[in-house]
Formats: sequence, C-alpha cells, structure tokens
Amino acid sequence: MLRVESVHLSYGRVRALTDVSLAVGPDEVVALLGMNGAGKSTLLGLISGLLKPQQGRVVLERREISGLSPSAVVAAGVVQVPEGRQLFGPLSVRENLELGAYLRLRRRQRERVQRDLERVLAIFPVLAERLDQEAGTLSGGEQQMLAMARGLMARPKLLLLDEPSLGLAPKIAAEILGVVRDLPAQGCSVLLVEQNALGALSVAQRGYIITNGRIRHQGTPQEILADEMLREAFLGPRRARPGAPAPRPSQGS
Repeated sequence: MLRVESVHLSYGRVRALTDVSLAVGPDEVVALLGMNGAGKSTLLGLISGLLKPQQGRVVLERREISGLSPSAVVAAGVVQVPEGRQLFGPLSVRENLELGAYLRLRRRQRERVQRDLERVLAIFPVLAERLDQEAGTLSGGEQQMLAMARGLMARPKLLLLDEPSLGLAPKIAAEILGVVRDLPAQGCSVLLVEQNALGALSVAQRGYIITNGRIRHQGTPQEILADEMLREAFLGPRRARPGAPAPRPSQGS
C-alpha cells in the first residue's frame, strides 16, 4: 500500500532523515519506534505532504504522493492524527468530526458523511454522549478519541498516528491501542508512532526502529522483543507491558 523509498530530508545543514525506507501493507499495523528526536514525526510529516524530501519518494498504491499538497494527500487516502490532538477547542464534538470530512462536505456528500459519523461513534461510543459539548472541555482520553475519530471521518486508506497514548492513564491508553489493533479489519492500515514501544508492538504486525534519522532495524514484534540488545537500547529492561490492550478472547471463551 505505502512505500517510502530512500528519502532524505535536511533542515539546512542538519540531516533529519537519511536514506529512510519503509512499507505498510494493506490491512496492517506497523509501529515506528525511536527516542525523541529520532525522526519519527518528521517522517510522518513527509508522508502527509507537510514536508518534501530532497531525495527519494513516497508511493501510495503505485502513485507517487511525495509532491502533493497536504489536502491532496488526504484526498488520496492518507490522514495524519498529530501529536497533541490539535482539536478545535471552542467547536463542538460534532463540528470537529464534520471537519474531518470537509473534502466530502464540499462535494455535498452529506448522506455518506452522516453514515461515517455513525460508524465512528460506534467505535468511540463515549463521543455520542458528547456531540454538543465543546471539544476543549473533554478529558484527555476523550480528546484523543475525538482526534482519531476526526481522522477516520476522512475514510483513510492509511492512518498516521503520532503518539496516541501520550499522557493518558494506562487503562485509556490500552483502550486506544485496542482500537488501533482493530482498524485493519475495517479496511484502514495504520503507521503508529509511539513512545510506549511495548504497547505499540502488542498491536502491530511489524516494527521499524529509527535513530538519528536512519532506520536501524525492522522485523516482527517477536523478533524485536527477542533481541536483547534492541530491548535494552530502545525498549528498556523486561517488565510488564503498560498500556497494552487486553488480548482478544479466544474462541469458546
């Protein structure tokens, strides 16, 4: 679905990304892990059209999107939910959600937008109880749910999530990651940036580790977790997995 091919990006003399390549397949959650300043958010900005690579390209379903404007990238099917949520605080929950579908509202596809509204409210039922409430008055967890729901209102093929569990209580973080885990079943792939590396790996099919603007390792969560050097350098010592969603119930349970 998505391929990032050997991209380079610099800010003046500072190299932010060097020869970065990664891929996200259809119906897949891929985790992008690394310390602060490693280049994770820069890479998301490049994919979403906010930044342009000096070299390399970004391809979505065989179409290069690295030269498109952010709105054109959204129209192509890539939506970013930024770190910090960036909601419109004085607007209601409903208005924030409708803004997520602004491209289709401009085309007067209101019936489809209404169906999508019902769909995201089924994913985040608490928002249905807050539709007329100002977004800025929601709790932190509810604001993160709204930010994700607003992104889903654009009907993305690929959702870019930047630190969705940041600052949330473990129970709410686990709920958010549980939603992420289930999105591919609804036809939406996910590229997940998370400081909560163990929680991210618990919902991902594959993971990449980036340091100093370079991809240093990639593999399945099992491969990453089995590598003691990687665990110590990027994930910390073995411990309980905070913020990981509860496992799916087995059949017959």
